[in-house]
Amino acid sequence: MDAKKIQILLSSLKSGSLLKAADSLGYTPSGLTHMMDSLEKDIGITILNRGRFGICLTAEGEKLLPLLEAFAAAEQRIRNEVRSLKSRRQDIIRIGAYASVARNWLPALLSGFYLEHPNVSIETVVWVEKSYTMP
Repeated sequence: MDAKKIQILLSSLKSGSLLKAADSLGYTPSGLTHMMDSLEKDIGITILNRGRFGICLTAEGEKLLPLLEAFAAAEQRIRNEVRSLKSRRQDIIRIGAYASVARNWLPALLSGFYLEHPNVSIETVVWVEKSYTMP
C-alpha cells in the first residue's frame, strides 16, 4: 500500500469529489482517478463509489476508513520523528594530539569546520608528556 495514495484518498473524501481534490492537490482529475484505481487494485477491493455528484465510500471502504486514517496518521508520525532525529543528529570526531598542538593549532584549524558542520562534535584527546627527573 502506498501511503501517498491513502493520503490522497482521505483528502478526496474530505473534499467530496475527485475533481475538487485534484484541483486542491495539484493533480489532473484523470491522474487522481488513476491513483485511486491503483490503490483499489493494490487493496483488492473497490472502496469508492464514483458518481456525477462526487465520491463516497463503499461498505467495504467504510469498514477500512478508520484503519486507513490510522495508517496515514502513523506514517505522518514516522516522518515527523525521522525529521526530528535528523535535526538532532550529532556526529563525533575524536582527534588525538599533543597538548601543545591541541592548544596552539587545533582551535584555528577547526573554527571553519564548526561553522560548516554544526552537528559534528569534536573531542580532543590530549597526550601530555610526563617530566621525568633523574634520581
